[in-house]
Amino acid sequence: KHSRKMLKSTQHISFPYQIFLHRQELRKSEKDFSYLRLSRSKIMLTAQLIDKNIGNFNSMCTVDDLKMLSREVQFKKRLISQVERLEQYQELGLNELVLD
Repeated sequence: KHSRKMLKSTQHISFPYQIFLHRQELRKSEKDFSYLRLSRSKIMLTAQLIDKNIGNFNSMCTVDDLKMLSREVQFKKRLISQVERLEQYQELGLNELVLD
């Protein structure tokens, strides 16, 4: 639920800036590691990569191109479900037990 809203609200951010934000999250993770924060960053990057690849496709795309796109979409779906599960654990106060 939160992850899907987050994706819609950040679709206007450019891809290079999104990479910059992800690198900032990685730097933060050295001091204050958070699976949830890093996974959200990965979701946004993956969504932008998928959008960029779809925009570059034309009627001449190959089967390999479609397979690559399918893998990216599946990866994003797994990340979204992982984030939703972590958010549920967090709401229940179980995040320390799960992440340690």
